[in-house]
Amino acid sequence: MASDRALLDRYVENHDPGAFAQLVSRYADFAYGLARRRSPEGAQSEQPVKEAFEALAQNSPSVSFPLADWFHATISRSEQPGPAVQQATEPTWAEMADHVHAAIPALPQEVRAPILLRYLDGRSPTETAEFIGADEKSTPKWLQMGIRELHRRLEEAGFKVTLMGLHAGLEAVPRASAPAAFKQQLAQLAYSGVGRPTFRSRLAPIGVAAGRWYRRRGKATASVGLVLVAIGTGGILLYQRMDNIAEWLHTARDEAERSHARAANNRPRPTPTPEPTYTEKLKEIESGKFFTIDLRKHCTTPMTEPREGDELKNDWSCLPVGQQEFRGVPFDIIDQKTNNDLSMIELITTKHERTELPKEVTGIDFGNRKAKRLYFLHTMGWGSEPGELGQYRVHYQGREEPEVIPIVNDKNITDWWNPREVSEAYIGWIGSNGLGKVGIHVFPWVNPRPDLPIASVDFVSNDVGPILGLAALTAEE
Repeated sequence: MASDRALLDRYVENHDPGAFAQLVSRYADFAYGLARRRSPEGAQSEQPVKEAFEALAQNSPSVSFPLADWFHATISRSEQPGPAVQQATEPTWAEMADHVHAAIPALPQEVRAPILLRYLDGRSPTETAEFIGADEKSTPKWLQMGIRELHRRLEEAGFKVTLMGLHAGLEAVPRASAPAAFKQQLAQLAYSGVGRPTFRSRLAPIGVAAGRWYRRRGKATASVGLVLVAIGTGGILLYQRMDNIAEWLHTARDEAERSHARAANNRPRPTPTPEPTYTEKLKEIESGKFFTIDLRKHCTTPMTEPREGDELKNDWSCLPVGQQEFRGVPFDIIDQKTNNDLSMIELITTKHERTELPKEVTGIDFGNRKAKRLYFLHTMGWGSEPGELGQYRVHYQGREEPEVIPIVNDKNITDWWNPREVSEAYIGWIGSNGLGKVGIHVFPWVNPRPDLPIASVDFVSNDVGPILGLAALTAEE
């Protein structure tokens, strides 16, 4: 399948209306559906779509790739979400649509296009993979990452919806089809466009006046050009006396952009809101006498994936290794370079095709030591399923039955791409891996049998969807 960029290049360079028609076929319904959110009436819905395709036909400098992203930004530009409303139950798509569309432009580019294509345009996973040029098996990963980041943005904006509710809402997006006659009109724009930037699209003027040749005593004087170029909500007035007015008009845009850049550099920038640091010591800490548990021989996966050059990976390479202290608790975070490229225990997720991982890791040696509290430094991925996801099982010396600690979503663990403090766990560390904000939790557990020596601990997955990860384990005497 030819890429969008290849089709536009073919139209621009070869004046091929068939290539433009293919772009209309790909994006007319998507653009029309976006416009109908603003104006349900047919004619009013068609106007912003027509303007967007006119810009495409003119090869406007505003056009960018992926085209799904550009159409969304172009047609939704004037929209603002209404005030966030506290929901008693899960909101419907109609209730969350404005907030979702407002949050999408802030998503990382790597996940923005997959979300737009898969859910808002209704493409199949295979089609989505083809459009973004990704392996079909990796597309679900990008979609899950996108949903988690979108959920985080919605929460930051004050709109309440669970990950499950957001996913259900996206799956329920109504599909709109542009009328066939309107699609034909859009395809005809290929014949009115020139396949390359016109004066209008190059300069984006809101007013143009070219001077005439003045004659004084039968002698020709210089030509005069006057252009008002739109910049943001204002403009720049350009005036020039010149013998070759056409040459000047073609260089005017560069001068306007330089003036705009100078103005932007002098514009005061807003002070960013500082991120929380999550350094306060946990209130659960009593004695402050800790010992760490060695997980090295139980690790199943690296924190840092192989990469080429400056390639970004959705991994834990940003998490500091070695002896670290999070929320007043020391942890031994394993450096994979010293442990055969393994640094974390991750457990199976059949749903997301990580079946090479074990369902459980048993016999994590505790050294028959007593402890009042255990502190699990843990996390999970693809965490949209509610309820119990797995367990820790604490085995005591001389006692047959273990103590079972349920691992429950939104209670003592949350998704690493949606880090937030919950009732039984705290954000221990938060940072960015280049693709988005990620975090890991400290889960303090009070041992109901502090007088019994602990022999070992098991880490078990229910394999209901999320991938569970344990980075470190510490005990308090």
